[in-house]
Amino acid sequence: MRLNTLRFAMLSLALTAVNPPVNAATPVFASEYTDLAKDCRPAFPDAELEEGQDNALRCKGSGDYRLFIYFSAADTMLMVENARGDTVFDTPLSLSDYERGKVEWRLADGRAFAIIVRIKPKGATETLEIRGIDSHRAIRGSVPVAGHGNANVDARAMTDKAYVASVMNEQ
Repeated sequence: MRLNTLRFAMLSLALTAVNPPVNAATPVFASEYTDLAKDCRPAFPDAELEEGQDNALRCKGSGDYRLFIYFSAADTMLMVENARGDTVFDTPLSLSDYERGKVEWRLADGRAFAIIVRIKPKGATETLEIRGIDSHRAIRGSVPVAGHGNANVDARAMTDKAYVASVMNEQ
């Protein structure tokens, strides 16, 4: 009996060493920033533009992602593109202050999964808008800035919590 117990213990130890238990590690969250006044360049050569057409902008991003800003008669719109130029989130964000704004990229283990952008619509409350990118497009949120001393911290926490929930749903 004692010999069987010893064999079982040794077998259990060997199996544990070969197949360690799986623990879902908490990702390491961080931020990178794109300064829209410094990190953007014209998207197209002037020769490709029609007379009176505003040139779009391409801006430094994070990893394989970059920002694409284009202009309509009344709005400035922000999109996120991958390296191939494909849009990686659903609805463009309307920017009111693209010349001085910043875009915060949220990263999990070094990979961008969302952006946080301050939006100042005319006649409406200023907010921090959260948009997930690529496989995390379902991440969306809005944090009012007025009277909210920790709006940036809360927007990051909301974004990171949504990321963890989306990863848990995938498993």
